[in-house]
Amino acid sequence: MAPKVDPGGHQTGQKRKGNATDGGGWRNKRQKTQRDARTLAVQTSSKAFKNGELDVGAFVKAREYEIRALEEGMSRARKGLTQRAFQQVPKDLRRRTASHNAKRVPKRLRRQAVREVGRLRILTGHMRLRIDTVNRLRTLSRKNKLSSDQGIAKYRKRQIHKTCYRPTHRASKDRGAIAWDTSYMSTISIHGNQQSIESLLRALGVGSSDAAWSARGQRWRHGSRTWQGWLYERDMYPSHPIAPATVIWRADPKSSAKQSRQILIRIHPSAFSQLWDELTRLVKIQKPQLTVEDLRFEVGSIEIVGPASTEALTSALRPVASEGDKASTEKNWSLLAGVQTPSALPANALLAFDVSDPRLHHPPRTVSSAVQTQQSQQQLLELLTEWSFDTAQTAPGIFDRARRQACCRALQSQKNINRRKSAATPGAYPEALPQDPRIPIMAFPLMYYPISTGGQVRMGGLEEQRQVAFETGMPWFPGDFPGTKAGDLWEASESARRKAQWEAKPKGKRVEWDSVALAPGRKGEEGNGWACDWAYCFGSTADEKDDASSKIHHIGSSLARSVVAGQATSIEHQSHAVSTVRITLLGRGTPEPCARIYRLPAVPGTEKPSLRDQWLALDPARTSSCTQKKKRQRSLPLSVMKSTSTTDVQRQLAADLLQPPQSDDEHDCSPPLPGKEDLIGFVTKGEFSLTEGRGVAIGSVFVQALAEAVNATNKESHICIVRNAGETVGRLGRLEFV
Repeated sequence: MAPKVDPGGHQTGQKRKGNATDGGGWRNKRQKTQRDARTLAVQTSSKAFKNGELDVGAFVKAREYEIRALEEGMSRARKGLTQRAFQQVPKDLRRRTASHNAKRVPKRLRRQAVREVGRLRILTGHMRLRIDTVNRLRTLSRKNKLSSDQGIAKYRKRQIHKTCYRPTHRASKDRGAIAWDTSYMSTISIHGNQQSIESLLRALGVGSSDAAWSARGQRWRHGSRTWQGWLYERDMYPSHPIAPATVIWRADPKSSAKQSRQILIRIHPSAFSQLWDELTRLVKIQKPQLTVEDLRFEVGSIEIVGPASTEALTSALRPVASEGDKASTEKNWSLLAGVQTPSALPANALLAFDVSDPRLHHPPRTVSSAVQTQQSQQQLLELLTEWSFDTAQTAPGIFDRARRQACCRALQSQKNINRRKSAATPGAYPEALPQDPRIPIMAFPLMYYPISTGGQVRMGGLEEQRQVAFETGMPWFPGDFPGTKAGDLWEASESARRKAQWEAKPKGKRVEWDSVALAPGRKGEEGNGWACDWAYCFGSTADEKDDASSKIHHIGSSLARSVVAGQATSIEHQSHAVSTVRITLLGRGTPEPCARIYRLPAVPGTEKPSLRDQWLALDPARTSSCTQKKKRQRSLPLSVMKSTSTTDVQRQLAADLLQPPQSDDEHDCSPPLPGKEDLIGFVTKGEFSLTEGRGVAIGSVFVQALAEAVNATNKESHICIVRNAGETVGRLGRLEFV
């Protein structure tokens, strides 16, 4: 009997329309899905005509039905759209020439790719057996690796917390830039008589260690420079520091001693309350009195570093010419794009001007002056030499609260900004309007700036900020300044976090501090292993840690150098004074936070060689290390080779080979560790420095304890020993005050 034929022309007598072995089943299903998704339901118009007349209501309902069917069909077609597996891969990963290879697509698309490639294989019984065997072996191997090979799993996690380390280093040092939103920094405004302001700043220690109040600081007092340094409690310099701060005077060309002036103080928020209390007490005793304002929620800021930082700033910020602008800021601002290092600019240079709303010029374009020509280089050199920005005597608008509020009220909505950009000529920015606000700065356009060397400005956080400071060899406030109120609070929070991490580990995988063998007869970590335990150095108990006699206080690096050199001794609680140092290891090893810092032990009269000499022998610049000595002892001298017979040489070589191998590890040749009396400080930040190519640490030490180790014939006053908490091996390092 002939097969039946349906109205569409397809044969219906066949039992199965597709064979699973040739891949036709899924193809027919796919075709049916596509056909159903693209089929639209229609309704005839016959019902709309009655007796040859058009029924408007029925006609509209029929068309409404068809329109809804069209919309539903478009939706089904969109959902039923089929793509090849390799077409669903991101554009930058597509390889059309390898579209036939299912293994070149992500795992989630491999099954679909296998079906699309072509006919499925017919699995015989023998092939199924082999596939099942392979799967069982793979599962067994995976379980064995997870259970027995713990070392590999441990090393896989080494770089989890360093994913941003190298990119941040490259952006801040080699190519690019990195920016931080530093609007959290506290800003304080002080307004009043100039003499009263100067008296207040002197009481806080401003200018005590530099020439801020001499003729050299005249530009700072005129408002064209900034002052950066430490602020201290009232008349307590050089002890009892508060925090590093920035002081900016409001530019005033007709300033006099009796004229009203204004300053801004920028300080870290952790020290704001301490400084605010000092200021409220000082302004009351000034005659005439001063006015202090809290501007923490009125002034925002960003910080950007890197070779392309000035290039990004000059492109994102567009100055607005103001009346009486003698320095032509709008003309000279773009020339600074070629500056790649802050050393080319005047020290503490300050530029104050108004800029337009950066949203009107978003996204920013690479400035043309980024590619330096001979003419632009000459203009930049003349600008850096003359620095005509100092001639601008207009008062910055950021000091005026009325102007700040007017800028905030004049800011347009993003909808209006988009409307103006749409109405502008294609490829051009919107024209400036008289009602456009003049604002000092906005940070968000920087993140989209296309740097001329490639890439964009990276966004950084607190960890990146501390890392950049560490790579440049500078301490970071407040983490690297124990002895200050903010530094002690930071250390307390970090100690609690490290202690919680230590307690969360099982006992078999955490360090048992009481079992650490520091030397023969000495067991147990010195102090709490998860903290910089300064109270342990004083022998204080847990109940005495809050006592004032067991607390430390920070002093500056210049005063610390004078104490070590024997030039200054009048320090309050001299034995408790600490100062920040930078330590560079002279050999192998990487210091970690909370590492212990020891001074070189004293020279005893009976021990030969002394423990001090044993540690100094590890200095590569002085003598060969014990590792090199062992290597030379193991090698056969050339004189022996010449003076003995072949038989004796072979016998000597055989005896040397039969001896157990001698390890060249530093654990074998490391001298005994110094005692508690030589513990002088702790490491607050320690890592492998990409700039130095070796282990570097930032820490703090007791200045008096270090000075006691210095005598007239000692040239190793800056040699120290660093030992990580929980370890039994020390590393030799060289420290310097920073």
